[in-house]
Formats: sequence, C-alpha cells, structure tokens
Amino acid sequence: MRTACAIGCAIGALLLAAAGTAETDATTRRFEGEVVKMDAAKRTLVVKPVGEGSHDAGHYTFALKSDAEITAKGQKKQLGDLGVGDRVAVTYREARGIVMATRVEILAKPRPVSAMPKRPVD
Repeated sequence: MRTACAIGCAIGALLLAAAGTAETDATTRRFEGEVVKMDAAKRTLVVKPVGEGSHDAGHYTFALKSDAEITAKGQKKQLGDLGVGDRVAVTYREARGIVMATRVEILAKPRPVSAMPKRPVD
C-alpha cells in the first residue's frame, strides 16, 4: 500500500511540474506595433498594432520588467533609446492581469520628415 501511495504521489508531482512548464510557455507572447506613448519613470510602453487589419484594434499597454532586454539590430539598448514612432516587437507574459514585457526589440525608427518622399502638388 505504501509503495502504491508513493508511486501515486510521484506521478502527481511529475504531472504538476509538467503542467506548470506548459502554462509558463503558453503565456509568453510576441506583439508587433508602433510606440505611441512611453513613460520611463513608470516603465510603461503603449503600443498600437500596425499592418493589415489593425486599424480597428486598440492600443496595448506593457509594463517593462526592471531587467527587460531592449535591443536594436542585435545591439543592446537602453530604455531611453525607445521613442514614440518606433516600430517594436514586444515579448511579454500575462500574469494576474498584468502584461509584463520581458524583451523589446526596436525594428525600425520613424523616418524624419525630410526623408519622406515628396508628393507632387496638383
């Protein structure tokens, strides 16, 4: 009887551990969009989706973890390198109603107005 109980407990522990791992992996997501607001003091980033079918979607607010990795073209960056208009990919996790960014990759900086193509005047 003790052996059966010990085996049952061991199997239960393994199942719980496997379920916890699957849940952690399932909650990590990636979101691409354009930065519309940033608050360095509060460590928050508001991003709107860009691309096909995104015109009706809302804005998403991410809290940045204190150790969140920020990169651009493979180079490590600082929070101050992020700015409004930047196109970003945010890797995040949702837990207890908080959307926490663990990584932000700067995909593109906004083009300056002088670099914009000039449209002919009619």
